[in-house]
Amino acid sequence: MTMSNKSNKKQTPFWYWIFYAKSYTICMKTHRRRQSLHWYQKQTFIIVSIIFLVVILLRLLPIVPLDIPASTRVYDTNWELLGEWTKDATYRHIAMTYDDIPPFLLDTIIGMEDQRFWSHPWVDLVWFARSMYHNLQAGRIVQWWSTIPMQIVRNSYWLNSSRTVTKKLAEAIWALALVQQYTKKELITSYVNMLSFGYLNYGFESASQFYFQKSLNQLTQAEQLALFVIAKNATMYNPITQQNTFRERFETLAQTLVQQWKISETEYTHITNETLVFSQQDKPNPATAYAVDYAKILSTTNNIDQPELKLSIDKYMSQQIYNIWYQTILDLQRKNVWDMGIVIVDKKTQEIRVMIWWVDYQGTWWQVNTTTSPNQAWSTLKPFTYALAFKELWYTPQDTILDAPVQFQTSLGFGYAPKNFSLGYAWEVTLANALAQSLNIPAIKIIQELWVEKTLEFYKNLWLTTLDKSADYYGLALTLGVWEVRLIDLVRAYWIFAYWWKVCPLFMFENQSQQSPCTQVIDEHYTNMVWDILSNRLYKLGWFPINSNLDFSDRFVILKSGTSRNFSDNRVVWVTENYIIWVRVGNKDGSNMKGVSWASWAGDIFKSIVYYLEKDDYNPQKPIPDTVSRQHLSITSPLPYSVYTIDTFTPLSAQQISLKFSTNIPYENIQRRIYKTSWSTKKMVYEQSWPQDKQFLWTITPWTYTSELTITSWTKTETQSVDFIVQ
Repeated sequence: MTMSNKSNKKQTPFWYWIFYAKSYTICMKTHRRRQSLHWYQKQTFIIVSIIFLVVILLRLLPIVPLDIPASTRVYDTNWELLGEWTKDATYRHIAMTYDDIPPFLLDTIIGMEDQRFWSHPWVDLVWFARSMYHNLQAGRIVQWWSTIPMQIVRNSYWLNSSRTVTKKLAEAIWALALVQQYTKKELITSYVNMLSFGYLNYGFESASQFYFQKSLNQLTQAEQLALFVIAKNATMYNPITQQNTFRERFETLAQTLVQQWKISETEYTHITNETLVFSQQDKPNPATAYAVDYAKILSTTNNIDQPELKLSIDKYMSQQIYNIWYQTILDLQRKNVWDMGIVIVDKKTQEIRVMIWWVDYQGTWWQVNTTTSPNQAWSTLKPFTYALAFKELWYTPQDTILDAPVQFQTSLGFGYAPKNFSLGYAWEVTLANALAQSLNIPAIKIIQELWVEKTLEFYKNLWLTTLDKSADYYGLALTLGVWEVRLIDLVRAYWIFAYWWKVCPLFMFENQSQQSPCTQVIDEHYTNMVWDILSNRLYKLGWFPINSNLDFSDRFVILKSGTSRNFSDNRVVWVTENYIIWVRVGNKDGSNMKGVSWASWAGDIFKSIVYYLEKDDYNPQKPIPDTVSRQHLSITSPLPYSVYTIDTFTPLSAQQISLKFSTNIPYENIQRRIYKTSWSTKKMVYEQSWPQDKQFLWTITPWTYTSELTITSWTKTETQSVDFIVQ
């Protein structure tokens, strides 16, 4: 049965197995193909993701091309270049934009450094293959491959360090980041701004100004190519110290430009035959260099940081004054005079026009600014003492004083016997003559009456900043100027005579005069007295003969001099219609000059300066009067801050205050007002108008009052007021 069943079992056809095997093979191939396709998709996804991440990371990589800080270019009041302040004494740089690059220079840079710069996305593969071929042939590295982005990386991060394969690969990676973050124009602009040209110069514009004294867009093709040669290696191709090497490289690059079809043979001949004239070094103009140095100190103090800075200095005027000044130094060297400082200030604008303080700017000894360093003021302080005496002691120029031998006792108990410069005495003399002739003894007597404390306080109100000791330290000799004061501070203090009663700041930067107003320190009535004394030719007869070099009959000039006893130095201040002129002559090492005083040097130099500055004011047919008085209005009684005490045993009707004023202004009407004042209110309690009288009496009750006077002329109105107290 079993056998029968087994033999009766249905057999599978042969063709079935063939079909099955074929189908299985097809299915397996399809499965493998699907598996392989899935693997390729995964690998492609991974690669694309990696590339995407790399691009994102490169865009986020904090790589910034080297940003050279700009130096400051300094110009005079007419936009004439005076000098340049290097940044931290390290960088001389003028920033350029892409549009500032001349086409020829741009073509030269691209042709020599990266021929396919505009077309390749990252690195120049042709250049890379060529350098690899040469290196494999030589068996060592004989040629580096580099593009402009790679050079920007090297210049920004490891300039002047040794080249290695690792650094070159890093340059390539960082260069890829650069081209992701910046445009080609931005990259080429950064490149031309960061190249070094020696002598602290960075960038083509700065190098152009340094080597050729003109802007880059004014250079010829030969001059532009010369700058590119220097940029290749500022030491090896220095056109000043390595002329042969520079010239050989210059001609080689010019020939390369011909081979690249960037210039023709005719242009090549013209470029190579052009004579190139280079500047050997910075040559500061001694007529303006010291003013530029002083302006740099002021800019640092005032936190002024600008690529361009316009000063009040007048370059042309400075050069003319320097020529006069320098010739005077040469003439006085036989008398052991080697140095002189001069400052000229415009009265109308308070701006410094000229500042000169050393004959040899590039000298290495005694580089001290005479105009800003403290020096003895000598008798140039006396006018301030006299102005204060006219105010506090009610003196007038015609009051007399005894110029005779006298002795004082100092705070330490020592005897002090002042002497006049001439060692003689004028005996009874007016205050006008005493000031004009610069007598020492009357000045000492006046400061004794004023008290040294009050005089010192007045000097400090004039911004004489170096007088920072106590009154006991200075003593009576304070008015003789034996203590050190800066010349620039004295110029500022003399503004109370040049501009009546105000002390004004001096300016050196454009538009600076709008920032700091003048300050009133004394009434103009008292400074006018000093002005009239110093401008009167007759008052000077004791020291300044009529028609001498310091006597001007055809121009309005006042002056005050000061000379040391041992002739170590002396100074003179002059005030003309338009300028204040200060000159100091002396030696920085303190050596004595051979009898040089204002009379032996000031005449020639000052007369030349005045005739140059005030050349348009010459009018011999109409000489100025001997005395020039300015218009003024002053309340002479009560004086400011006067205190009146009421006598309880005398009727109030008999206790009257005299109200007086003085003026030389023709007026039509006058109005007097009295205000009762307190810390918060001002109430008018009396008013009177009269056409002629200049004095009236008035009875007042105890209080603080303000007396106000107004005069009206046909063309103007003037007002003056003072505060006083009744108690």
